[in-house]
This record gives sequence, C-alpha cells and structure tokens, in this order.
Amino acid sequence: MPVPTVVDVGAIRPVRLLDSYPGAGRRKRDWFTPEEAARLVDEPELAGLLRNSVALISPA
Repeated sequence: MPVPTVVDVGAIRPVRLLDSYPGAGRRKRDWFTPEEAARLVDEPELAGLLRNSVALISPA
C-alpha cells in the first residue's frame, strides 16, 4: 500500500560517474531530459517537480 512521504529535493551537478557503485549490479543508469523523465513517472507531483527541475539548476 502506498504511503504518503515528504521529501526534500535539491539539484547537484555531478563531478564524475563511477562504474562501480552500490546497487550497480541491480540498477541500470539512464539519462533523460526533465520532460522525458516527467512522462515516465506515474506520480503527478514527481512529474511536476521534474518538469520544473531546470529552474533549480543554475549555470556553473
């Protein structure tokens, strides 16, 4: 049964990507634009957050 959850979200700029990380054998890493990611999730609130995420990321 789904449980309502409150989370804090922040944007980070990755410095490097590692091939070895916890869960690497169980997870696949893919990259999406915020709009693509929003279309792939089922939760409306998460989709909205993803669509608005571009505004959270400032230029380096």
